Amino acid sequence: MKRIALWLVLVAVALAAFSSARVLADQDPNVQLIYSYGDAWYNYDFDDFSHFGDPAFADFPVGPIWRSYNQYHGTVDYVKGKIANLGPGYPETNGAVKYSQVSDGGASDEDDDQGRKTACYYEYGNGKKRHIRPYAPYGYQLYNSYFGYYVISNVHAPHWYGDSQCSGGADDYGWSEDYEGIMLSEAAAKGYSTYRYAWSTLNASNWREDYNHYQKSDGYASRVTIP
Repeated sequence: MKRIALWLVLVAVALAAFSSARVLADQDPNVQLIYSYGDAWYNYDFDDFSHFGDPAFADFPVGPIWRSYNQYHGTVDYVKGKIANLGPGYPETNGAVKYSQVSDGGASDEDDDQGRKTACYYEYGNGKKRHIRPYAPYGYQLYNSYFGYYVISNVHAPHWYGDSQCSGGADDYGWSEDYEGIMLSEAAAKGYSTYRYAWSTLNASNWREDYNHYQKSDGYASRVTIP
């Protein structure tokens, strides 16, 4: 009996050490500033204003860049209006607030956004809601000679396992790369020009941050051009 008890203790210690190592490794999702023709922005958004640049508080990787050569169309509010009408529609505006630090060639500014989500839909045994959050200085826009007027954003989806009603808190979040591809197809169906590999974001990843956040990125931001 003593031998069994000792063996169980050793197994528990080993598992705890493995778990701690995994958590420490997972707190390094290659967070860094990305520079684009005088502009700068982090390649992740974050859980709060106080921890910009801290990998332990990174949320999801930056993905789609929404741009327009029309000054009044390359703004956060205009882009959110276009997102609302993609695919099945993104009517929900009650997502959790996340934060981004962005600079339009000058002092950095912090932006926060709840984004827009689809209604609940059931696919492959899971309830899901696709979720897009756009960011720009002062919640407005960025500008440079390469992209024109633009905002950055990220995409992910919460999953409710076996729940077609998406009830309560989700069981899992993430799969940014997969849902970015879906969003690009939806944008193309609206007649918008899209390009999959528009800018390197240096955040390629395919790992589980914690028990309910799955990071997935190819390390590139896509681009959607709005007339």
